[in-house]
Amino acid sequence: MMLPLMMTQYPKKQALDGIILLNKPIGLSSNGLLQRVKHLFQAQKAGHTGSLDPLATGMLPICFGEATKISSYLLDADKTYLVTGHLGIKTDTGDAEGRVIAKVEHFNLTEANVKHVLLQFLGAQMQIPPIYSALKHEGQPLYQLARAGKAVSKPARAINIHTIELLSFDQNLITLRVSCSKGTYIRTLIDDIGEALNVYAYVKSLHRLDVGGFAADAMYSYEELVNMTLNQRLQCLQAIDKPISYMPAITLEHEQISLLRQGRILDYPSSFDTIVRLYDINQKFIGLGQLNNLQLKVKRLLRFD
Repeated sequence: MMLPLMMTQYPKKQALDGIILLNKPIGLSSNGLLQRVKHLFQAQKAGHTGSLDPLATGMLPICFGEATKISSYLLDADKTYLVTGHLGIKTDTGDAEGRVIAKVEHFNLTEANVKHVLLQFLGAQMQIPPIYSALKHEGQPLYQLARAGKAVSKPARAINIHTIELLSFDQNLITLRVSCSKGTYIRTLIDDIGEALNVYAYVKSLHRLDVGGFAADAMYSYEELVNMTLNQRLQCLQAIDKPISYMPAITLEHEQISLLRQGRILDYPSSFDTIVRLYDINQKFIGLGQLNNLQLKVKRLLRFD
């Protein structure tokens, strides 16, 4: 997909902090979109939190500046997808870009058949990542090895399918809403469902609806951002601590914060063993701490202005 390029000259790159929720279009890589948006915001530092295949669309959180320090929590967050699977065909990549390697010409499935099979994929399970993926083997992405005829399988990984809902069904297409844990490959899920139905299947379309509880209506397309002023774009940013709002919060005095920045461990009257959000007396988010055995120590602190 061709996206407009911005030729407007902005001031030099700025130390920007926050999260923008991008609605990734089809046909563009996650990194390609990241670089365009980084330029658009004139940000010094940026990174995305979980790539989407070029054929996939939907939510791609991009972290700027200090927000990259909590990006791992978005990578680890649950995600929800809307996926349409094409029945009767198996491809080597598990999606519409792949080479057809098997077909079932005639089959007769009912909605009851499909729903019964979907129940098998609920809950904790082991999943083998596809050979066409960005996972690496000895420093090389698996998809590069696969394209070179050197397909390498990776060990099965623990995942969890929290919910799987059949939204529509006909003899060739099924559309599902899937809520799942990190590390889940929807291409593999659809391929496995096709095998369980004895008809094969590949991903026809895939859209990520949400990441870590971020609402879909908070997403912006690249075109929408292009048509805004820089100040308007900045108003679209999510707060750094939004993805971790489920964590307990602690407010600290200035002296306590200074000690933590020196690497000191503070006595803290709590018997909990957990990660906590840290705030100053003005309720400014300053980072993450670890509570353990009545003590508080630094896990990750943001920079001081």
